[in-house]
Amino acid sequence: MYESGSSRFGMEDWERDWDPRDESEGGDEDEEAELVGGDGGLVDDEVDMEDEVVAERIVQYSIDMVKNEMTEGELKHLRLEYGIPNTIKSRLPKKDEKASQPPNGSVLIHPGFFKCGFRLPLHPYVHKFLKTLGLAPMQINPNVYIAWLSMYVVWKQLGLGEPSFAQFINQYCLKKHPGSTRWRYVCAFINIGGALITNNPSKKAWKNKYFFALGNWEFRKGDVGSGARVQTCFH
Repeated sequence: MYESGSSRFGMEDWERDWDPRDESEGGDEDEEAELVGGDGGLVDDEVDMEDEVVAERIVQYSIDMVKNEMTEGELKHLRLEYGIPNTIKSRLPKKDEKASQPPNGSVLIHPGFFKCGFRLPLHPYVHKFLKTLGLAPMQINPNVYIAWLSMYVVWKQLGLGEPSFAQFINQYCLKKHPGSTRWRYVCAFINIGGALITNNPSKKAWKNKYFFALGNWEFRKGDVGSGARVQTCFH
């Protein structure tokens, strides 16, 4: 085991609905984000809203309901720490802008993802997976990036090239949270002989800091961009 600290690919065949009571290791249990306003009509009618705990957690999973606590100083430090090139501009969202619907040419980024291997510009392997999923980069939680990139490193070390999407979904499924701005998180199929990636607990308190990146965020210098572009709006 490894220990880690285009069009849509028939998602209905492998993606499972979120269970608010799910306790899987790769789940997302962020309870620390500060919400703004009411539920915004983002409550799923299929969930029993008599369960107040379930109802509260569903509201949390709309990025547009989470107050942004990131500062200009933190954004500047992030650029320096992770070497974000000058060809990529960055700014904090304005009060009248929705995080789930970035302006044209922009994409929403959470700084906490950089600790999980995420980089700007996008790594070609990450770009390929995002196109396959048909999701925005921040529409999935940090553990998904850890799982993807850990598999990528293991395959490379074994001389196997890049792990395919089919190989990934043989090990994991993505669960989706309810609401119109849905996140996905990863869950290992532990009944197939043990999880491939271990020691990967849920990441906490990452939703309350975010910014917009614009410019050449999608492709690295020398990469050839062709075909469908990565989705930028949550859906």
